[in-house]
Amino acid sequence: MKISQQALDRISNIDWFVNIGKVHNISDVLTEIDAHEAALKLSEPEWEDTTLEASNRISAFLSLKYPKLFEDWNEVALEAKVFFDVKIAKSISGIPGFDDELLIQCVSWDVIHYLIEDYYKDSLRGKLFFDKLIYIYESGHLPCGWEGTWPSGSLVIY
Repeated sequence: MKISQQALDRISNIDWFVNIGKVHNISDVLTEIDAHEAALKLSEPEWEDTTLEASNRISAFLSLKYPKLFEDWNEVALEAKVFFDVKIAKSISGIPGFDDELLIQCVSWDVIHYLIEDYYKDSLRGKLFFDKLIYIYESGHLPCGWEGTWPSGSLVIY
């Protein structure tokens, strides 16, 4: 097993979506209080592009700076996907007004890429994007969009 038990435990202990639509004290985020708007933001190509760009920056950096270490990427990603599918997916209930399939796909992407990012965190520099998303999930909210052009701008949560 390549992924740290601490990272797996962190994901396993999330109480998914218990505070969506509620007031929070999370800094550096924008809050979407309307379920319909949050669902729209989650489905926008801009949000998918943002998370894809964050993943691409990690892989590009590692492939250039640490090519030998980068060789673990596919194995770590597969381990993360199996963990999500077996241990986490069934514990995530839908959110009224959201496309359940899209919701699971987005959460899966975020969790898998958090576990990859965590595996490589000692080699990365700067803020850890997917770590922030997991923090949002831990707070009971849903990261659902980005305002601005990533990496500038702000995360939107519901």
